[in-house]
Amino acid sequence: MDGKISLTSGEDCRNDGSEPGVTTEINLLDLNPFNLTSSELTDAERSQLKKGPAFCPVPKDVNWQKVTDDIDKFARRIRLAVFFHGRNADDNPRMVDNRFPAIPSASQWMPPKSSFPEVEVFLNNVKNNILKPANLRTTKDNLTREERLALKSLKSSENIIRIQDKGSRFVVFSQHEYHNKILGQLNNNLHYDSLDSDPTLDNVEVVNEWSRKWVSEGQISQEIATWVVNLEPKPGVAFGNVKTHKRDNPLRLITSCCGTAIEQLSALTEFYLKPRSQSLPSFAKDSTDFINKLEDLKAKGLFPEGSLLGSWDVVSMFPNIDNNLGISAVRKALNSRSVNIPSIDYLVKAVEICLRVNNCQFAGQSFVQKHGTAMGPKNACSYADLAMGIIDEKAKFEGSLRPMLWWRYRDDIFDLWTQGLPKLLEFTDYINDLYPTIKFELVYSESLLNVLDLTLHFRNGFISTDIYAKLTDSYLYLPFSSSHPSHCKRAFPFWVALRIKRNCSTNDFLQNRCREYKGYLKSQNYPVELVDKQFDKALSISRSELLSKKVKADKKVFPLVLDYNPILPDIQKVIKKHFHLLQSSPEVKEIFPSKSIFPAYPRTKNLKEMLAPSKFRVTSRRNQSEKNGGCSKCNKKCDLCKKINSSFEISKFSHWSSASNPAETIMFITKCYLFGHLYQMQFQFTIMEAPLPPNLK
Repeated sequence: MDGKISLTSGEDCRNDGSEPGVTTEINLLDLNPFNLTSSELTDAERSQLKKGPAFCPVPKDVNWQKVTDDIDKFARRIRLAVFFHGRNADDNPRMVDNRFPAIPSASQWMPPKSSFPEVEVFLNNVKNNILKPANLRTTKDNLTREERLALKSLKSSENIIRIQDKGSRFVVFSQHEYHNKILGQLNNNLHYDSLDSDPTLDNVEVVNEWSRKWVSEGQISQEIATWVVNLEPKPGVAFGNVKTHKRDNPLRLITSCCGTAIEQLSALTEFYLKPRSQSLPSFAKDSTDFINKLEDLKAKGLFPEGSLLGSWDVVSMFPNIDNNLGISAVRKALNSRSVNIPSIDYLVKAVEICLRVNNCQFAGQSFVQKHGTAMGPKNACSYADLAMGIIDEKAKFEGSLRPMLWWRYRDDIFDLWTQGLPKLLEFTDYINDLYPTIKFELVYSESLLNVLDLTLHFRNGFISTDIYAKLTDSYLYLPFSSSHPSHCKRAFPFWVALRIKRNCSTNDFLQNRCREYKGYLKSQNYPVELVDKQFDKALSISRSELLSKKVKADKKVFPLVLDYNPILPDIQKVIKKHFHLLQSSPEVKEIFPSKSIFPAYPRTKNLKEMLAPSKFRVTSRRNQSEKNGGCSKCNKKCDLCKKINSSFEISKFSHWSSASNPAETIMFITKCYLFGHLYQMQFQFTIMEAPLPPNLK
């Protein structure tokens, strides 16, 4: 029969194979990268990669232009709130129509300065305090000199650095092998077509025609129609994460949808598909939802003797969902709405476009997926859930054998099977014949089963739960030395402990896991006192409270969004210092209640973005720059490169010509990092036979 069948031993076991209730000593975690190449990593390179993809090096400088722009955006939001306070709803152009998704405002209108002087004093004081040079902080680099050099070396390496699939360690791959494995999947004619040219601009026109049609029919506003059309599109990027737990280290192919022609269109359809997918009878939202379902079952009494814990995995679900199955599921789900606004045809056509024009590139070659759905578009998960909903209905209600539960989270299905092993195998044969491209692999046990991030223990008619981690999990948490806001790092042990308290249904499991995970955190240099304090705080919260459904309060908040940089002053202290100004007037206090203004920090670049970008690099950065005629830092101490920072922009010409072209005109376009002014410089020169100065070689 199709599908993997495995029967676990029936003996309870921990992730590491030890008996439950027995505490094992926490060994030093193996955080080393997987090196699948013939070249050796230096100690500094290995030390750098051991920090993991989430680690953020301390920025070398501050992008003052962006800081200033972000503060001005914050001031605009504050003034808009004051301007529209107390006005009629019709006067506010940003009032939300719940029938349509909220979209970013394209308006650049700048409200006048507030009539409340305390608001303007607050804004001026905050801006001045942040930009004042005397308030800047000195910060210590979180990388050694050797690690900084290793970071440069890894960036320019001809090897490919990727992320471990279902794990968090770096994997060093040979460029040739990575290239061949990705193309091996993209050249699969069942799922992809190879294209002679990049169709991105044509795809934009497809989306544009769709938006014009539905605006003319009154289905959407001009604002939404403008938003869905990306006027600066780029093709999707195909990349792969390495399955180190499987033989020959295959890749999981992923296609990024960021910046593509269908990015906003997929977000639009997700707004309507997500509620439909989450209303499916088989839907399990997450681990918390799954545990709550188990608790409801437990309240009904003992499970029948001889029951089996069963789990099915859908094989390669996303690429194997036939488009006909997916579209029919979408149409059926949308037809179940109480009010069909927008129309079904409008949304189905949008989904069809997302499936049809999801082109991507790899190593300069263009491809388009023709079967299944890519994992990158924003509507991919809801689309896949709805398609699987058709299969769920047939599996649960139409066969001669019917499962008791059939709870599904994406491609993982769980059931408590009460009809014996032969019937379970017969049922698995049945569901594998429901649709030609959808296949299931079965795992079952009399006493123990891993589902999501839970280990289920079936004993004496009840199911208890423990934390489960895959063998690929190296427990590589965010290093405490990472350049993140201190409150994020302080809170991290608290959230780890909350997950333990939620997942562990017995005190034995809870105590053992606390000792285990405390060891993981402490071994990665989290302060012992902090870890113990945060665990105690989390464990004081009742499990029933953690499992209860939370309803987000509708709060008025006005975050000051700034890229995190430890050089800047403490933004929270700056806001707190001057917030009393907004509380001095009753009317202003009503607009900005306590704790409504706070800093929010997008993180700086992490090692994943620096070392493992999605886009495939054909050669080292400098060689590729010379090959394409582009320009980048040459990592030498020449006068030009010392003055290039992250905002440097340059036209696609080499900053020195080749010997075969002794006379050349070179154009530089530079951007001032303080004020954003652009400068154009043009040089014409002839190469002499005399040797070049050392700083220009």
